[in-house]
Amino acid sequence: MLKDFSLELAQLQEVLSSEESDYYIPEGGKSSILEGLYMVVQVKTAFAGQGNTKLTVALQSDSVATFNSAALTTVVATAAIDEADLTANTIVAVVPVTGKLLEFIRAYFTVTAGPMTAGTVNVFLTRLPELRA
Repeated sequence: MLKDFSLELAQLQEVLSSEESDYYIPEGGKSSILEGLYMVVQVKTAFAGQGNTKLTVALQSDSVATFNSAALTTVVATAAIDEADLTANTIVAVVPVTGKLLEFIRAYFTVTAGPMTAGTVNVFLTRLPELRA
């Protein structure tokens, strides 16, 4: 979904365990519109877990919409973000998209030492991360 200069991969998505984003971008690697982008991870509702829980967000790309081919790759990823840093209404990561994008693009959330018991995020691709605070 193209919205306000960004491509949304997750919008108010509750992330309690490792899972894929609610949305994916079809035919992403075929478009020059995806050059010079940043992946932005914005916490909307604070996360809660077991005290040492961490969240990693990866931008993945594949040649098929099911994201289960041998071509599936992680293009970029955040560092593991501590639960204590996943506070409401904060941008916790802005990562330049530097890898090669294939036809389909999604975000993938990895929760370690979890599960989480609360927390929602927005994840989007944009050329202008400073416009989405």
